[in-house]
Amino acid sequence: MDVTDALSQAQRELSALRFDRACELAGPCFRAARDAQQWADAADAAMVLAKARGNQRRSDEALRWAHEALLAARQAERPDVACGAWIEIAREHALLEQGDAAQLAVDEVLVLVPMLQEPGALKSAYAGLAAVYGEMGVAGLAWKAARQALAYAEVSGDTAERAMARTNLLIIGIIACEQRLEPAPDDAAALLAELWPQLDQLRAEAPQVGTPLALSRLHRVAGALYACAGRWEEAAREFKAITDHAASLPAPLACSAWIERGVALLQLGRLDEAHACGEAAAKVDPSADPPRRAVELRRRSRICELTGRPVEALEFQRRYHDRRHHLAMTALQSRAAALSARIDEQGLRIENLSLRERNEALQAHVRDAARMASTDPLTGLLNRRGLEAAWSAIAALPQSRALALVDLDHFKRINDEHSHTVGDTVLRTVANLMHQALRTHDRLARHGGEEFAVLLFDLDLEAAHAAMERLREGVRAHDWNAFAPGIQVSVSVGVVAVRPGESLEAAAARADVLLYGAKRGGRDRVCSA
Repeated sequence: MDVTDALSQAQRELSALRFDRACELAGPCFRAARDAQQWADAADAAMVLAKARGNQRRSDEALRWAHEALLAARQAERPDVACGAWIEIAREHALLEQGDAAQLAVDEVLVLVPMLQEPGALKSAYAGLAAVYGEMGVAGLAWKAARQALAYAEVSGDTAERAMARTNLLIIGIIACEQRLEPAPDDAAALLAELWPQLDQLRAEAPQVGTPLALSRLHRVAGALYACAGRWEEAAREFKAITDHAASLPAPLACSAWIERGVALLQLGRLDEAHACGEAAAKVDPSADPPRRAVELRRRSRICELTGRPVEALEFQRRYHDRRHHLAMTALQSRAAALSARIDEQGLRIENLSLRERNEALQAHVRDAARMASTDPLTGLLNRRGLEAAWSAIAALPQSRALALVDLDHFKRINDEHSHTVGDTVLRTVANLMHQALRTHDRLARHGGEEFAVLLFDLDLEAAHAAMERLREGVRAHDWNAFAPGIQVSVSVGVVAVRPGESLEAAAARADVLLYGAKRGGRDRVCSA
C-alpha cells in the first residue's frame, strides 16, 4: 500500500473512531512522506496522529503531533492544515485547563481563518473553534462559531456533515440556554425557540446518515432539549433510546446517557429507577479515579447525586465550578493581554452593538495606545515591553524555546558615513528581512538601538542556531547598494536555549555574552552556547 492509499485508510479509521489502527497506518505514512519531503502528505498524516491521540486523551503525544503538522504545513503552504493543528493545540490546552495557552493557540487560528477559501476548510475551522470555546466555558462564542460551521456545512451538500454540524450546534445551544436560564430567562426562551427547528431538521437528517452513532447523538440532543424545556417524560424517553444500546457506544456517550436519563427520572420522582441509572453510569464511567479534569468532576458529581450521596456530589460540583472558573479567567486574561480584535473580523463579536457604536472612538484610542506602548515606531516590531509581554504569555508552555540577540555590525559607521536617514532605512530593511526569515509564531523585537531580539518557539538549540544562520546569510546577501554605494551590512548573533523557568533578563544576559563573543570573533557570525 503506497503512502496515499495508506493515508486515506488512516483517515477512514479515524472517522470510524478506531484510533489505534489510524495511528498504526499514519505513523509510517508520516515518516515516509517526511523523508521524501512530501510535506502535504506529512502534514495530513501528522494531523491524523494528533486527532487520534487527542481523542484518546494522550495530550503529550497529541501536542507533539500537532506541532509536527504545523511544521509540515508550513513547508507545504497549507494554511488549512496549520489551522487544524492550532485548533488541536488549543483543544488540548483547554482540556488540560491551561486557558492562557489555549487562548494563544486560538489567536493563531484567527490569523489563519481569513486565508481559507474552501467551505470545507472553513467549516472545520469554525467547528474546531466552537469545540474549543465550549471546552473553555465561553458558550456565547461557541454558539456563534457553531452557527458559522453549520452555514458552511450546508454549502457542502453532504448530509453526514450537515447532521454533525447541526448536532454540535444543538449541544452548544443547549449549554448556552442552560447558562442563561437564571440570569436572563427571556434570552434563554428566545434561544430555545431557535433550537426546536434545528432539532426537526436533524430528525430528518440522522436517519439518512443511518449509523448507530448518528442516531444516538440525535436522541441525546433531543433529550437534552426536552430537559432544558422541562419536558421530563419526553427527555427520559429519548435517553432510554440510547441506554438500550449503551453497550455498543463509546464509554463517554454511554455514561452521559445513563446520567441524563437518571436526572430526568429524578425530576419525575421515580427515585429507584434514577438510582439504577446512576449505578449503570458508574460502571461505564471513563473518568480517572480520583477524577481530575472538569468534565470528570461534573460526571462524578451527577453520579453521586443519582446514587444518594449528596455530600460527595456537592464537593465534586464545587471543584468542577472552581476548575471552569479558573479556565475561563486565564483565557480571558490572556485575551485581554493580547488586545486582539481579530475575533470581531470573523463574525464572533462579543461586544453589544449599541455599546460598540457609542464607544467606537474611545475603543480606537485604547487600541492605538496599547499598540504604541508595545511597538517600536521605526521598525513596526515589538519593543522591549512587547517582548516582555510575549515572553510572559508563553512562559508556562512545555515546548522548548531559544532566544537570540542580533546586532548590526559597524552600525555607527553606517550612520557616520551615509547619514542617519540611511541608517534608519537599513534598520527597517533588516527588520523586514528577519521578519520574512522567521516563522509566524516566532517573536521579533527591537531590543534597543541597532540590536534585535528573536524568540524562537518549539526549537532546540541546534535548530535555533541553524535558523539564525539562515537569517544572517539573508542579511549578508541582500543588495544594499540601492541604499548607498559601497554600503555593507552584516549582523552578529548570540543564541541560547531558554532554561525552564528562566526570566527574559537572565536569558538575554547569557545571549549577550555570546553576541559579544561573535563580535570579538570577527563579526558576521552566529555563536551559540
